Formats: sequence, structure tokens, C-alpha cells
Amino acid sequence: MNLPVLPHDNLYKFITFCGLMLCLSSVIGFYLVSTGHNEKVYENYYHLHELALTTTDSEETSAIGRAILSLLATERKNVDFHMYTLIILLITGFFIMISGGCLWYWKIQRLDDTLKTLETATEARRLRESINDSASNSQA
Repeated sequence: MNLPVLPHDNLYKFITFCGLMLCLSSVIGFYLVSTGHNEKVYENYYHLHELALTTTDSEETSAIGRAILSLLATERKNVDFHMYTLIILLITGFFIMISGGCLWYWKIQRLDDTLKTLETATEARRLRESINDSASNSQA
């Protein structure tokens, strides 16, 4: 039983495209994680500052301030985890993209270039022969 042959050219281009999409999505993820974290930090800072202005009890203010600061520390740990994950995704996407491009070049494009060069040389030889034949026919 003969199995169908997959089109390798499109497969390698698909691998390269998937690696590129991983790289782009990780860059977008960096932006979204950093802006989301900055918004949370500013929001919590605003609440802490507002609390300090409205509350006269310093013990209550410090307890709420410690709670907000612990939330910010937890948020920072989450952001660090997301950033490390996105870095791994970026590196993985880059290697997938490079490997797909190299496979495409070495297994498909290089052979296509050689084939085109041979076809061009054959065509040039035929053209020279037809010019020589027409020149010899016109002299006779």
C-alpha cells in the first residue's frame, strides 16, 4: 500500500510561520502583562494614598497598607512567572521559526535553485544552437 506524500514545502513554511506567531504572541504578551501590572500598581497606590488621607487611625492605615503591599508582592510574583513563561515561549518560537526556515532552505529551496539554474543553462544552450543553425542556414 502506498502512502500519500505530504507537500514538504508547505509543511516547512507552516513550521516557520508557527514559530513566527509564537514570537509575536509572546511580544504582545509582554506588553499586556506589563501594562496590566502597571495599572494594578497605580490603582493600589491610589487606594493606599486615599486611605492615608481619609483615615486618622494610624494602626488601621498601616494594617490596610500592609495588606495592599502584600497583594502587590503577590502580583509581582505572578508577573515574574508570566514574564519567565513568555521568555521561554519567545525562545521556543524563535528556534521553531529558524528550524523551519533552515529545513525549507536546505531541503527545498536549494534544490529548486539548482533545478532553475540547470533549466536556464539548458535553455541558453538551445538558444545558442538555434542561433548557430539559423546562421549556418543563412550562409548556405
